[in-house]
Amino acid sequence: MKLVYINAGDSSVMEAQVLELLKYYHNQHGFQLTLLQGCKNTSECYAIEKKLSSFSFLKVVWFKTYPNYTLYKYLAQNALNKVLRQECTSDFFIHTRGELYGSYAKIFLQKNKLPLNLLVDIRGVRIDEVMIYMQKNAILKHNKISCYERAYYRLKSHIPAEITVVSDAAKRYFINKYGFEARLISVHPNIAGEQFLYSKSKRLEIRDKLHISPNTPIAICSSNGNAAWQKDKLLMEQLVEKGITVLNLSPVVVNLDGVISLKVSFKEMPDYLSAADYAVLWRDVNPVNETASPSKMSEFACMGLYVIHNGTVDIATEYISDTGAGVILKSNSQLDEINLPIITDSLRQKWSEAGCLKFGIKEIANDYVNRYLNYESIDCCKQ
Repeated sequence: MKLVYINAGDSSVMEAQVLELLKYYHNQHGFQLTLLQGCKNTSECYAIEKKLSSFSFLKVVWFKTYPNYTLYKYLAQNALNKVLRQECTSDFFIHTRGELYGSYAKIFLQKNKLPLNLLVDIRGVRIDEVMIYMQKNAILKHNKISCYERAYYRLKSHIPAEITVVSDAAKRYFINKYGFEARLISVHPNIAGEQFLYSKSKRLEIRDKLHISPNTPIAICSSNGNAAWQKDKLLMEQLVEKGITVLNLSPVVVNLDGVISLKVSFKEMPDYLSAADYAVLWRDVNPVNETASPSKMSEFACMGLYVIHNGTVDIATEYISDTGAGVILKSNSQLDEINLPIITDSLRQKWSEAGCLKFGIKEIANDYVNRYLNYESIDCCKQ
């Protein structure tokens, strides 16, 4: 089977969520893989090419992307249609990341009377994200919201497409707010790649490199994307006051004694997570966070870290409640009142196994594959 994966643009999680998944398919399933990769300009193309440099097995077909406003929608559709005509000939399945390009792919299949062999991966609640976090004027915000509303309508209408979302909370959101059919929604959290496994040797190596003793407790605050909803830094001062060294893995430097700020590559991330004991996941209370599946939460869980969370992310709250691999605090001030546990190797191993069952690439990728292979192909021209 030929798998055509559509990814429009670059993001902070492209390596973790797109390329790791395609690498797993190549290593474990032997699909004929084509990545349809969109980019908006030369600078973005260059950044993506750097990430693709070690994925020589991938056939990459480039297309032009445009801003997500109504003025550009036909240009965006036409750019995608050109590469889809080239790649979607026979025995193909399309997995598209994002609802806008998912809706464009559905239109292409219907217009060309091709089977609706399509899985649309919706990774967040974009309309709420625009409403809460987008710093633009009201007209532009409304226009962008309209683009997403039309995409949802296209995906639901005529012959509905199957979608996948990142959490049970997201599934409830799309059923209750936008009227998607429950039977056509599957749940696949963000993945953690096979390299996210605890290593005692790397723990000691990184601590030695940073001149931190083997017994000093370390907490990770990781916000590589530096998105507006990430609030981990609210806990840094309190963690330091409790005698915990903080590794701030972020492009933003925090000038505070006891905080080590580092910009770490995706390849190095498992080593630094091995060096830590605790991890912070702290976010605002709103639908964007409630329905999310943060990539770093998946990585923390598979590494067996003890997660300090404020109960704003449904999938993280559920995981901590089920496994005991963390604590839920009502506010950051509550951190002063609790004693964090001493993390042993046996605890990490136990939590790592639980994390991999929930968020590991093997479980999630294999479920995707079952959906590709067992998809009930619908002939668009017969309905």
